Amino acid sequence: MRTSRRDGMETRQRLLEAGCRVFAEKGYQDANVADICRRAGANVAAVNYHFGGKDALYGEVWRHIFDTFMQAYPVDGGLPADSPAENRLYALVLALLHRPFDDGRLGEGFQLAVREMVSPTDVFAGTYRELVTPVRTRTHALIRELLGPAATGQQVLYCEISLINQCLSANFSRGRRKLLFGRERFSRAQLEGLARHITDFSLGGIAAIRALAESGQCGS
Repeated sequence: MRTSRRDGMETRQRLLEAGCRVFAEKGYQDANVADICRRAGANVAAVNYHFGGKDALYGEVWRHIFDTFMQAYPVDGGLPADSPAENRLYALVLALLHRPFDDGRLGEGFQLAVREMVSPTDVFAGTYRELVTPVRTRTHALIRELLGPAATGQQVLYCEISLINQCLSANFSRGRRKLLFGRERFSRAQLEGLARHITDFSLGGIAAIRALAESGQCGS
């Protein structure tokens, strides 16, 4: 019985890993269960048995990728909650950059995220809210703290979007990185340097918006 259970867990794990690869390569619409099972070395009925179908597997792949990302690169960088807001912002930016620049499983996760941005699926909508909402809430609160109480909700949102998009624009595939940066891979020091630049640039913009909000010149 224990051997059977262990074999079942191993098959489930192989299906998750194969699903990560296939969904990242082909996107949800073009991925097919037979290909995933073949790559996992599993019977074609295994996806239905372990997950209940392609939709449920897609959701579990996202949870698997997200959990791996959070464990490897926590958004708080391991900093205490009472650390200076500027330090917590840097930790967040570095975590967001680490994920796609990790060319292993986390890189596959980023490619999958890009496919979702380009061609959103209804299947992912609920899972997105479940996984991303807590991180967005944390990011929103951090930017609100940096902007101060005079800032409007729209100013907080715009600063949040600006920060996230700076991270996204740097997170291309290796081929795109070479065009943008002149190299495909980043050392840890180079990645930390990029994170520091994005953080400092963002803090400058946030400080300017805070000054406008406090002076009453930007009340949108």
